[in-house]
Amino acid sequence: MLNIADESAKLLSRGYRTRLVVIMVVASILNYADRTLLYAIVEPMRRDLGFSDSQIGLLQGLAFGIIYSALTLPIARLAERASRVRILTCSVAFFSAASALCGLAANFGQLFILRTAVGAGEAAYMAPASSLLSDHFRASRRASIMTMIGLGAPIGYFVGSSMGGWIAANWGWRMVFFASAIPGAMVSLAIYVLLREPPRGLADGAKPESTPPPSLLDVLRMTMPLRAFRHILAGSALVALAINIVMPFQVPFFIRAHGLPLAQAGFLFGIITLFSGVIGILMGGLGADFARRFDMRWYAWVPAIGSAIAAVAFPIAFLTESLPVTGMSLLAGGIASAFYMGPSYAMIQNMVGPRMRASVVGLMAMLLGIIGSSFGPTLLGVASDQFASHIFGADYVVTCLHAPGGVSAMTVQVACDAASSNGLRYALACAGFFMAWSALHYALAARTVIRDMKYMSPGPT
Repeated sequence: MLNIADESAKLLSRGYRTRLVVIMVVASILNYADRTLLYAIVEPMRRDLGFSDSQIGLLQGLAFGIIYSALTLPIARLAERASRVRILTCSVAFFSAASALCGLAANFGQLFILRTAVGAGEAAYMAPASSLLSDHFRASRRASIMTMIGLGAPIGYFVGSSMGGWIAANWGWRMVFFASAIPGAMVSLAIYVLLREPPRGLADGAKPESTPPPSLLDVLRMTMPLRAFRHILAGSALVALAINIVMPFQVPFFIRAHGLPLAQAGFLFGIITLFSGVIGILMGGLGADFARRFDMRWYAWVPAIGSAIAAVAFPIAFLTESLPVTGMSLLAGGIASAFYMGPSYAMIQNMVGPRMRASVVGLMAMLLGIIGSSFGPTLLGVASDQFASHIFGADYVVTCLHAPGGVSAMTVQVACDAASSNGLRYALACAGFFMAWSALHYALAARTVIRDMKYMSPGPT
């Protein structure tokens, strides 16, 4: 009994918990950097392999998102029973290897299959990581801790886009994928060697249970009647949809609409994403944890305010002709849209007990994967081609993308470039509508969130 108590004390020590958070943040950075690599190399890959925006959207959306969404919940259920440390070890190793293999793809079909493999590996990260962290920190700290993990997104976007653009500009787009395998192997080894599997509910003082966790049906029966839970899921999914409309095609937008070279476009995207994401995630998570002391409804009000601001900022960013205005509007919209992350994951985990946390995170990640990762880039790519075809006034795809030997006539080339640029511009501006819709759901969630967060612990541990 003493050995168990000593081991639990070590797992709750400041040193071990710091190590855990650092490793999970690095793994999160790598997770997002790997999926961002494709964002940075869209234009050289599109020219090399002759892809349309619709095909690029499929590679960034359905190829990645469908398998990601399909596996997220089963893996979350597995994380309720099996070692989360081992699941995370395998996750990082697998998606890093699959990303490296993307560098060997010679056509759309091969790259589509390999992108599904990347999605399969990344599906095994969020739910086990969230559950593992929740067992080391009490409810009053979880929004802040999930905020720290959420910082992996902007930092990963910066690393993936800036380094990806630089490597592609100097050594070609295929080398970008090959280089991604090295940090993946290192992080996977660090998780396996340095982390330990804790007892379930350790930070909450829960006694170890020998009974199996509740079934998925039981989890749904408990959570779906909660009005705030449903609105949080809807609001988060709409934010994810808007973000996955805006993010994947930002580098091509800078190149087409503002004439930036690849390396500079990738760096600008990375800088905007880094600062907006870090500031927004910290403001959202830490701000919500602070404001909840006065009124618990701030957990929902913070994302609602952020979504409303982004609903205005994103259309301005893409419809203006001024690059400085675009940059500042994207910065403002990125900060505001990131408010949702920490509070949303904290709220849903605080609505259930320790044996259900991986499942509710998995449920949310699956929904965000289907609505956001799968359909966001796909819809954007299709909408961009449709707007471009309407602007061009003829068979845009045949004339501009699949003409034998490429487009030769200068006047036709200019018309094709203008259609491609403006089609992408109008498609990206549509993200504002989904952010406004999201704000409505978070505002509605605030009405019942106090009643629904049954498991919120009052202490500051």
